[in-house]
Amino acid sequence: MVYAAFNTLVRERDTDVLLVTGPGHGAPANHANLWLEGTHEEYDPALARDEAGLTELARRYCAPEGFPSHLSPAVPGTIHEGGELGYALATAFGAALDAPDRLVACVVGDGEAETGPTAAAWHSTKFLDPVTCGAVLPVLHLNGYKISSPTLFATMTDEELTHLFRGYGWDPRIVDVTGGPDGAPVADAVRDAHTAISSIQAAARNGDRPVRPTPRSSSPSTATRPPSTNCSTAGPTPTASTSAATSRKAPPPRPTTC
Repeated sequence: MVYAAFNTLVRERDTDVLLVTGPGHGAPANHANLWLEGTHEEYDPALARDEAGLTELARRYCAPEGFPSHLSPAVPGTIHEGGELGYALATAFGAALDAPDRLVACVVGDGEAETGPTAAAWHSTKFLDPVTCGAVLPVLHLNGYKISSPTLFATMTDEELTHLFRGYGWDPRIVDVTGGPDGAPVADAVRDAHTAISSIQAAARNGDRPVRPTPRSSSPSTATRPPSTNCSTAGPTPTASTSAATSRKAPPPRPTTC
């Protein structure tokens, strides 16, 4: 649905869209769309849009002579190979720098979103100039799962998610597609977001640049670390450290064991 929504944007508005796919092992979704639209068949007749072509596409998935589970140079249209989780959003921002007419669509998995690189990359809007740079439109694919357990985002309400991303500097739109494979709400959200992005860029390029919040000085603080422990003898625990904001009384002496 996401792929189709951005294809609709290209067809309707002639937008320069670059797609970055972030979820782990997300290449099959791209292959499915490339097969449905006929791109695979255009470059390889063995992948025709019929039963034999679909069978061959499935056979090649993760086969030694076939396609890997991530996007590779063997996939039509791929210009940057993936294979490592967490760097899609940062890559998307890099692709938008100094490309004022480009919209970089980045699909982010909610498990991937818990990685350090992705968590930090949400702040990268601060580095995009709406006059000289393009824009990044991330799509957080919140299916609620990762390898070991539900994701953190899956435990949050829509209101909490909205507040979180507004705090990062985004203007989020939440689309619920759990009721069935209806791509219209996704396409509508993509159109709406693109309209808002185009308005911001047009205003900035006419001299009305967005106002950034005034930087604030940080509060004084004291860095502390736990006291060292002598493993050879038993003795009292040293007094607890204090910070600039709060302090604690030292606990009573107790023997230390290793």
